Amino acid sequence: MIAVNLLTKNPVLTLNGINVFRDQFCAVKNVNLDFEAGELVALSGRNGAGKSSLLLAIAGLTNFTGTLKFKESECHHGHHQPGIGYVPQRANLRWDLPMRAIDVVLTGTAGDHHLAGYKNKSKRVKLAWEALELVEGSHLGDRLLSTLSGGQAQRILIARSLVSKPEVLLLDEPLSGLDAPSSQRILDLLKQRANEGTLIIAAMHELDIVQGHFSRAVLLSGEVIADGAPTQVIPTLYVNPTLSEVTV
Repeated sequence: MIAVNLLTKNPVLTLNGINVFRDQFCAVKNVNLDFEAGELVALSGRNGAGKSSLLLAIAGLTNFTGTLKFKESECHHGHHQPGIGYVPQRANLRWDLPMRAIDVVLTGTAGDHHLAGYKNKSKRVKLAWEALELVEGSHLGDRLLSTLSGGQAQRILIARSLVSKPEVLLLDEPLSGLDAPSSQRILDLLKQRANEGTLIIAAMHELDIVQGHFSRAVLLSGEVIADGAPTQVIPTLYVNPTLSEVTV
């Protein structure tokens, strides 16, 4: 593995010997990574390289072996870890359901037992509107999902993940299918959250954007093949013949 300028003195997220399984198939093997608060990290690699699988493992949504720790708490498959938010690919969701944007954001409070019960309904609604405001989407709250553009829908998904005020935010291809202005808006939002101390980890296939906007790149091809500053790691894909097969 190529490692360039790694800074992991006080990791908020630690992966040791992680193997991720999807339907008995090992999608990612022997991943050893540390991440600090405030990092803006891109997971890159060709289709099938294991980017989405690794995010799902960190989110507790797929089976894995090894040790995965969020601060001092060990994470397990099937257990939602408070403090970790996950934004799936838009393409994997139903946008024809008769739901308003605010209703989608409200579902982000479902896993917080402190907000359970009817008496906390007004608090949940308040938090949902605050999350929409964070993504500049307050004006979208009463809109039906089917009326939203791709960029607007992506902001709604991010707002949903922000309701719980996560310290780690995972995003799967957050710019997929977006035009340039919408992509820039999402990137600005992610940078803002990182500057405020949130660890951002996003599966990305746009290598030029990774080099221009992210602080760190982790390149996958079933395992970690390079990790470090994007401007130093990504060019190795073009000059090292042993890595060229993993370009997107």
